[in-house]
Amino acid sequence: MLWVIEDLGRSAALDDLAALAWCGGEAALLALPEPLQAVDRGAWTQAYRAVGKEEYPHIWRVRDELPLVNDDDIFEAALAIVITGLCERAPQPCTCGAHPGGAAAMKP
Repeated sequence: MLWVIEDLGRSAALDDLAALAWCGGEAALLALPEPLQAVDRGAWTQAYRAVGKEEYPHIWRVRDELPLVNDDDIFEAALAIVITGLCERAPQPCTCGAHPGGAAAMKP
């Protein structure tokens, strides 16, 4: 049983680090003056459109859509991934008893 807890802890830590990395990158971008933010976003747009079909076929297919994805879209997608991961790792049903519907709450 301890290996399950240890594995869940490692996995949750990885999720946290991925979220922090995205937040750090976003904070660095937002720390730039507006004109430089526009230059940075433009550089990514050029990079997306310059990828080769053979080397990056998946990116190549959506290269024109990628620049249209905004920060709110990215945040919502990342949040959904984290929440889904937490839900999948949580014991079903929950045994904490802290909320209605948990296994401990159902005991007579």
